[in-house]
Amino acid sequence: MAGLRPEFIGDWHLEQVTHQLTDGGLVTGFRARTSAPQERGNNTEF
Repeated sequence: MAGLRPEFIGDWHLEQVTHQLTDGGLVTGFRARTSAPQERGNNTEF
């Protein structure tokens, strides 16, 4: 999953990717770029 960038990921894909990333804990850094940093990893609201 390396190389994922919010610039070319559609919202529909974000939902699927977020579920997968949450499992691996990578969603923390991912959401830092796609949402507010202070909400890092708290919950998935995509």
